[in-house]
Amino acid sequence: MATEVHPADEETLAIVKDALLSSFSDKDRMPGHIPTWLPDGMGNAGYSTGHYVAVGCFDENGEASLRDGKVPEGRHAEVRRVRDGDGGDFGEILTTHEDGEEAWESAYTACSVRSEGGVPNVFFCERCYAYLEEWQSLPASASEGAQAPSAAELYEIVNSRKARRDEITGLLPDIDYDGIEASLNQWQSHFIACRRGSKHLAHAINTGLRGADLIPAILQDCRAWMFMRPDVWPESPKAMQIPTFAEYPLARGSTMPRIGNLPNELLLLILHDLPLPSLLALSATCRSLRALITAPAFLDQVLKEAMTQGSLRWLLPVEGLLDEHERACAALQTWMPEEHRPTPAPSSLAPSNDVEARAANAAEPPIKPLVMSPHFQRLAFVRACWQSDSMMNRKRLWGQVKQFEGLWEDYRLHGWQVDRFYA
Repeated sequence: MATEVHPADEETLAIVKDALLSSFSDKDRMPGHIPTWLPDGMGNAGYSTGHYVAVGCFDENGEASLRDGKVPEGRHAEVRRVRDGDGGDFGEILTTHEDGEEAWESAYTACSVRSEGGVPNVFFCERCYAYLEEWQSLPASASEGAQAPSAAELYEIVNSRKARRDEITGLLPDIDYDGIEASLNQWQSHFIACRRGSKHLAHAINTGLRGADLIPAILQDCRAWMFMRPDVWPESPKAMQIPTFAEYPLARGSTMPRIGNLPNELLLLILHDLPLPSLLALSATCRSLRALITAPAFLDQVLKEAMTQGSLRWLLPVEGLLDEHERACAALQTWMPEEHRPTPAPSSLAPSNDVEARAANAAEPPIKPLVMSPHFQRLAFVRACWQSDSMMNRKRLWGQVKQFEGLWEDYRLHGWQVDRFYA
């Protein structure tokens, strides 16, 4: 049985072509068209606000002053909220007036690496910057009053690495982007460049699927999950099944490994930071550990700790992103029996355009009580997240934040890799 689709196989290519053509009508074959068969959360323009965060050193013209190929030191760096972008250069900046009112004003901000001579400034999608701030676990920096990640540190990390940013994409060679960079400069729904092999498509063809029925396999091979908006939390199915682990009887006289003899409080402290695959791998090392780790009460406690302060924190919404809280609360409540679901506060029932009411509700989000509730089906929820394309993309972003965290640790320990700065 073939496990790959080969370009020289004309019959197979005809099958694939027919599948792709079945997903579009003639009038829909135009640049930028978002096909109706895309999964919910893909090609959704509602995720991006069009706002960005620019980090860098900006002069009165919004540019960075270069001197003999060197860039300003990070102590001059600032953070700007910007919009109206074109390739990394922005035309508007969010300013705060003396009375506390915020307003968008016309002001140039240069962050494009394609500018002549290069630009040391960087920019992030507003939401991704929120993830970077929320998910990193570094302590406050040595600078007085500075919190990690600070703009100065981030700016210097980007500009002091031995391997410089890509001159076209601006990506850092030190970060693994999981191959999604192959799709840059295309629309979100154009993910064919991220394909790695054709095993899912080959299997689907071998099982007799044809036409539009092959689309899910094509999506899998193209790793389309990376293009899902990362804030679509799974809801509980009506007939929820609680996952269980197979039990293996312990051999007579078997002993528990030393790690299993630690006090539960200390063991939980260790295990809640382990990535879930590593935790399950540890449980597979011997029957004694499997019995301990997969015991429903113990595993439930590990997941509770991991979701609130450990390796699964990415499953919870980020502070400051109100719409994430709303979406997460609505989905997470479905993983509890109806009689135990919390009654929404009056402010949470306010219309979505009532900014003050939404802010009041976000001041005390009900996420933690939901996750900590004994009625919340943590194991079933976590398993569903691992089967969710949206949550797997969120996990990918968490992994990138952890990579940035590694660069931060290296920077704080060793300083600049290359000195490209002037005072």
